[in-house]
Amino acid sequence: MRWPSLLEIDMDRFRYAPDDIARTDAQDLRDLVAAGAFRAAVARFQNAASFRPFDLLPEANYAAFAKYCAAVAAAQNGDVAAARGFMAAVDIPLSGDFDLLPYADAVAYGHEMRRRQLECISEERPGIYVASLPKSASGFLSNTLASILGVPIARTAMVCRPGPATLDYFVVDAWAKCVAQGGCVTHEHTSASHGNPERLAEAGIRKIVVQIRDPRASTASLYHHFFGTEPKAPYARSFKEFAAEYYGHLAGWVDGWLCYADQAEKSVDVRIVTYDAIRSDAADTIADIIDFATGSGRRDAVADHLNGRAARGETPHNFRQGDPEGWRGMANSDLIEWFWCNTPDRVRSYLAMSK
Repeated sequence: MRWPSLLEIDMDRFRYAPDDIARTDAQDLRDLVAAGAFRAAVARFQNAASFRPFDLLPEANYAAFAKYCAAVAAAQNGDVAAARGFMAAVDIPLSGDFDLLPYADAVAYGHEMRRRQLECISEERPGIYVASLPKSASGFLSNTLASILGVPIARTAMVCRPGPATLDYFVVDAWAKCVAQGGCVTHEHTSASHGNPERLAEAGIRKIVVQIRDPRASTASLYHHFFGTEPKAPYARSFKEFAAEYYGHLAGWVDGWLCYADQAEKSVDVRIVTYDAIRSDAADTIADIIDFATGSGRRDAVADHLNGRAARGETPHNFRQGDPEGWRGMANSDLIEWFWCNTPDRVRSYLAMSK
């Protein structure tokens, strides 16, 4: 199902702009084109022209559209409560393996995801909830689980941006309720903050697999993911600058879930899985995950799947290097010391980190 476009360029706004704005628009576009910044020029024009509602659908359709836009804006502003409120009124039954889509695409994809999940539920295929630290082999784990179980990959959480935590997520109740029914595997980076574990429990999710990694290695891998192994782009920052922005969030993400897992009274059962365990013995680790989440280890199926991938020469999803100590080659002694001082004791201890 594809919806018609709900927006179009408002050329009248550009055509009838005040003289001073018209002069600024023209000068900016001329300068950008002269500099060869063609993408920036197109973006600048679109910003000047703006958009207007395209009168194809009844007024009622715009209510959900507007609330989705408001949810995205609230999440970007770090107002999770407002974002959750707006998303509760939007007809997007489930999210696929992505962060944000335009409204029409999100609706179409959400209904298709739900259809595929319901097919799997009718076939009594189980589901597994996985929350992973970014760049911890999360893609490999979720894709492998989904392939073995024969189910789609979904998400329960939406990206938000409270302050510097630019990789944070909050649970959307409707999506969590769908995922709790089984028939899918999640690939997401849901944190233990924002009341997320409690929301998942209220939705009916009883077991969570939390995948963690040395946050120093995760930070280095994320840096390469953004900028490449030899950053040359003009917008690329130094690894030290990047770490200053992201490391606290990544280390805090791990600490938050370890803290939650240590609680005597908690809403959901948590199984912590490390990157090193998957790296050193993927077959047993993945079989144990399936056994924990579903009660059926399927060790033969896991071994057959991994052996088949190896025979076909397939590399793990989103796999780059896999060296747990590779980050050290990117950091001088001062940064190594800074990492150590900014790592919670609980994280150091659980991961047996060395300075």
